[in-house]
Amino acid sequence: EVAEGSFVLFEDVDATFLQRENSEGSKLSFSSFLNILDGPASRENLVFFFTTNHIEKLDPALLRPGRVDQVIEITNPSGKQIMNYLRNFYQAPDARVSEEIFKQLKNRTCSMSLVQEFCVTSATLEQAAQTIAEYKKPQKLQINRFMINNMHHL
Repeated sequence: EVAEGSFVLFEDVDATFLQRENSEGSKLSFSSFLNILDGPASRENLVFFFTTNHIEKLDPALLRPGRVDQVIEITNPSGKQIMNYLRNFYQAPDARVSEEIFKQLKNRTCSMSLVQEFCVTSATLEQAAQTIAEYKKPQKLQINRFMINNMHHL
């Protein structure tokens, strides 16, 4: 039961329904899901948010106007956004880093979740900035191997 005026979040909606037919063990079909959004089973005054890393995998029926009114792509942060986040995280609004580190941050491509991870594991703003600036993206094979190894321990 969801209260009127609520925000409802569906994370990783691309993985929720891999096909239109009911999967074995699934209690909700894709058709029922669409009906909850805007069909006979829908409720008024609800705002739905969907997250996905693969918008291309979403069924066009889900993305049609009226169901999805706005698509917002959240990209990786710029160097300036990273610095602003670091200043907020470390509660140091006037903090600065060396010009060399700032240049590296400006050219850095990493996700916000990675920036957050470095903040949590770094004692100071300067240390976090240095770690982010020097970060090298792992090879895909290493990531897959890490994920597979962790799966065995579940």
